[in-house]
Amino acid sequence: PPRAASKHLLVALDVSPSMQLVDSGPEVEKVSRATWAGALVQGVLDRIDASTTRISLVAFYTDALPVLTETFDKEVVRNALDGLPMSTAFESGTTKISEGVTKALEVATPWMPGTATLLVVSDGDELTATSPPRLPASIADTIVIGVGDPQRTSQVGGHASRQDTVSLKQLAARLGGTFHEGNRKHPSSDLLDGLTMIEPRLGDAAGLRELAIFLAVTGTGVLAFIGPALAIAGRPRSWSRGWRSAEDARPSREGV
Repeated sequence: PPRAASKHLLVALDVSPSMQLVDSGPEVEKVSRATWAGALVQGVLDRIDASTTRISLVAFYTDALPVLTETFDKEVVRNALDGLPMSTAFESGTTKISEGVTKALEVATPWMPGTATLLVVSDGDELTATSPPRLPASIADTIVIGVGDPQRTSQVGGHASRQDTVSLKQLAARLGGTFHEGNRKHPSSDLLDGLTMIEPRLGDAAGLRELAIFLAVTGTGVLAFIGPALAIAGRPRSWSRGWRSAEDARPSREGV
């Protein structure tokens, strides 16, 4: 029977106009920040157990709007991560990442404690200095992923834009999570293995399974050979010598 859903992945995705700048990806021919952000999120989705994890996607720019709420279908999420300019759904202005993340966390408020992972993907452009968002009890892990070239700037909306690594690290620290500079690389296996919902953690169970099989075989072998071993070498030598002496002292049947 299908297992009941018990975990959540909350994706807070930056959809500001700067995310349409083409300076991301590991290849020589770069792609837009939005497209590469979708690839990074998809790489995380490929590592989770869809049968037990609900996925929620919240887009933020000058505000935050839910795009998907508690879905199991990874293909639906994939279609929402294809780099569409979703900034048109918001009023123009400066990117308010902290406020956007705070409103995104409202989605996770009713969930059970310790059952959700927050994944924030942004270039950090025009990060506003506001009070740290307060995490609900449902958020167990937080990862902030930065996209966009952290060295070279590009022009958008009359200002220069690049990945604001320092601000994104500060956001990760305020959220009590981990920052990953992801403009060229996906999050490492070590980083993802620490999440409660990631399938590679089942590798720990596989190791325990192998140990259990080894111990079972060892125990069965001991039980199988304990009988013959006791028959061959289980009697004390003193008892054996006494038994032989008694046999020698017994009168022979021929004499009787």
